[in-house]
Amino acid sequence: MHEKQLLRVFTWFEIDTLTRKVAAKIKEEGFKPDVIIGIQRGGFIPSVHLSHLLNVRTFKPLHVRTTETDQAYSKRCQPIVEYNNLLENLAGKHILLVDEVTNTGQVLAASQNAILEKSPLVLKTAVLIKSTWKEGNLIQTFDNPIIDYLGEIIDCWATFPWEQ
Repeated sequence: MHEKQLLRVFTWFEIDTLTRKVAAKIKEEGFKPDVIIGIQRGGFIPSVHLSHLLNVRTFKPLHVRTTETDQAYSKRCQPIVEYNNLLENLAGKHILLVDEVTNTGQVLAASQNAILEKSPLVLKTAVLIKSTWKEGNLIQTFDNPIIDYLGEIIDCWATFPWEQ
């Protein structure tokens, strides 16, 4: 009997492969974003990579806070989208929202809501990894955000090369 894997450490090669897989799906569908928005911090790396693969020059950051303070082991809270002023000039545009991983879906849903308030013509999302793993201290409200382009589904905690 195999023991369930609790942690998966992704390599740079795997991240590149997943990002290219997502880019291929976007191209295959024919979606051409005007702007790529990366969820800070982990979403920046696949966002920038996708901007090169899709030849999209306009990139915007989106900061979403999920802890009460910036201290280590701070209590988790409902996602708070900060610095909305960075989301100006999205009206009528095709937007691609990118994150490296989603678990409860709350960050992605809060991000989608903040962007939709800016009246884009189209909003699509790309996530490299969807983790179905549950941890006791995660807020268990599932908003079921729409993920248009997904690289892989795992049932464990994901760790990325930039976190090492």
